[in-house]
Amino acid sequence: MGCNYYFFPGTYHKETCRECGHTHKCKDKVHIGKSSIGRYFTLHGTEVNGVRLNSLESWMNYIKSFEKGVIKDEYGKKITVEQMKDLITRDKYKEEPGWESKLGTPANKYGDISGKKGLVYSNYEASTIGQDGLYVVMYADFS
Repeated sequence: MGCNYYFFPGTYHKETCRECGHTHKCKDKVHIGKSSIGRYFTLHGTEVNGVRLNSLESWMNYIKSFEKGVIKDEYGKKITVEQMKDLITRDKYKEEPGWESKLGTPANKYGDISGKKGLVYSNYEASTIGQDGLYVVMYADFS
């Protein structure tokens, strides 16, 4: 079971409906990532309008750069920037046997298979471990 999180920057784009053929004004939405039980938070590594979002810091800077931006989970519940940051780094202070260090290769966490130092393989995609907490950055589309 998991939950996706999205950032709504308060900007819009035009989209033509396949059913009615009309062009509608739609809210822009950027996928931040997914929280799944038993796994590290999976942060979506992506590029939006020329801005590379490949770390917690880049995501936080991007989100804070929009005055009217809102973070919501997939059910529509609003999340503050600080709540989102805490959710992403929730494993930051966890002490478990087998962890070399905060930045080392973590112990397996259900489905996340430890690989080389600094990398973790989650759902068969090579991903990097965040520098500021134990989260995974995945450079692929997922939901």
